[in-house]
Amino acid sequence: MKENMNSRMIKNRVNTQLTLLLALIICLLTAVPMQLDAQTADAGRILHFRPSNATTGNDINLEAEVTNAAENPSEARVYYRHPDQSAFLQAELAINGFELAGIIPAADVEEPAVEYYLEIDFPSGIQLTFPQGAPNSGDPLVVNVKPEAASMASGHRSITVLSPEPGARLSTEDALIALTLNQSVREIDPESLLLELNGVDVTKRAFISREIISLALEDLRLGSHNITLYEVTGKSKKRLIGWSFSMIGQEKEQRKKKLPFNGSIATNFNHEDVSSRQRDIYTAAGKISGKVGKMSWGGNVSITSLADSK
Repeated sequence: MKENMNSRMIKNRVNTQLTLLLALIICLLTAVPMQLDAQTADAGRILHFRPSNATTGNDINLEAEVTNAAENPSEARVYYRHPDQSAFLQAELAINGFELAGIIPAADVEEPAVEYYLEIDFPSGIQLTFPQGAPNSGDPLVVNVKPEAASMASGHRSITVLSPEPGARLSTEDALIALTLNQSVREIDPESLLLELNGVDVTKRAFISREIISLALEDLRLGSHNITLYEVTGKSKKRLIGWSFSMIGQEKEQRKKKLPFNGSIATNFNHEDVSSRQRDIYTAAGKISGKVGKMSWGGNVSITSLADSK
């Protein structure tokens, strides 16, 4: 009788130990997945498809979605830069629940590419980036940028080339560089502009205002010439627009008579509609010089006319 009781007690202890061991194994097996699921749900994941390509001077549209998150995003941004730049610029992304949308502005979309990454903040303090770890431990995404049209000058939509037209073949020795700046599209500080002709800085010789850039060029060599306009901020030199033209000689008719003065004037017309008020802006600017006997003279000319549209 006593042996049977001892046997039953041993069996009960073994069964209890097995039950406790089994319960411990089940707890370990179920606890780990629950913890991982909780982390995934709290942090969430970013779904985003990189645009295949972009064109110069056009916005790059971006869309993304946050999944498996326990809370809605509170803030979202896109950080972007040109491959030649070390620092990133940023733009805010609009948030609609778990969906994100925004753009890389057209003014910053230039050849050959744009690099970018997304950054999303949550109210709990969690922060996600896409690609993960960017920009420190992960490479940013890259979108190749192509010119909008081969025959056009590549650059900002806020700048219009008046003269010489991209790819033009001029038959006069005197050429005029003329551009207009549309400040309503993008604010450009005239003091930050640098104009180069064939890689040589000619900014000091040019007339530069908020609306017009002009430069009279005399005795240019025959052949191809390149014009580039930059925006200089601190140590950063950002290309705004560039194009080329060719000189093919001087017409005989222009050799016959030479006026006692010369120069160049560029004109521009803008129509503005601000606060239901419409107005027309006419601007003319340039340089003029001449010689009377042994006396030489010259100066800058700038005329602006504002008229209410009716």
